[in-house]
Parts: sequence; structure tokens; C-alpha cells
Amino acid sequence: MQKAIKSGRLRESVRDGKIVNVALADREWKAGASKPANGGGKRHASGPTTAPPQPSAAGTLVDAQLRLSDQRAISLELANRRKRGEVLDAAEVERDHFQAARTLRDRILNVPDRLGELAPAVRARIRDELRLALGDVADELAGE
Repeated sequence: MQKAIKSGRLRESVRDGKIVNVALADREWKAGASKPANGGGKRHASGPTTAPPQPSAAGTLVDAQLRLSDQRAISLELANRRKRGEVLDAAEVERDHFQAARTLRDRILNVPDRLGELAPAVRARIRDELRLALGDVADELAGE
């Protein structure tokens, strides 16, 4: 095989001295068997009769197939990790955290109204202080 690669008998199926497309290499091998190995015995003084391997669509296709295969493997691994509970959807987590924070805020702000026996001025003062404290926490969480 190495001789066939060096002599140029296998061209389209080879990248960087390695066979990347076995089916194409097989076809090139069979097609080359019907021709004389040395180009019919004619050799020019300037060098071998075969041109150096050129990039081909087969190499590009193989590269694309390898990239696609890698992406599929990554996607399957991510799906498996999601099923095992190792990975969560970021949008879903954000939505859940927002809802939890809203519920907590609403319950805290309802405390003064549940203390109905307090004087209205005291309830208003407690409500204002709770709003101020919750606002400070929200600003701190937002990174301000």
C-alpha cells in the first residue's frame, strides 16, 4: 500500500500519507491494476510521470463527515447527561429562579397586611422597610 501511495496509484483516497476513504482506495487499486505500474515504461528525465496528489472533493466530504460525526457524538453525550440530571436547561433554571424570587418577595410584602392589629402607620413603616431591604438585595444580586 505504501508503494501505491508513493507512486501515486492511490491519490484521491489518501490524505497526509494515510488512506481516509477505503472504498475509494479499493476502486483506485482495482483501476490501477489494469495499467502498468511505471506508466508503460516511459519515464521522463525530470521525474515521475504522476502528478502530486491534489485536494479532492472526497477529502472535503470525509472532513465534513468527520465533523458531523463529532457533532452527533457531542449532541448524544449532552442528551445522555441531561437524562441523568447532570445538565439542566439554562432558560428553565432562570425561569424557575425568577418565579421563586417573585414568590418570596410577594410573601414577605404580605407580612404587614397579615398583622392587621397594628396601627396603619406601623404597617406602612414595616412595608416600606421590607421594600427597601428587598430592593437592596435585588440590586446586589444584579451586580450593581
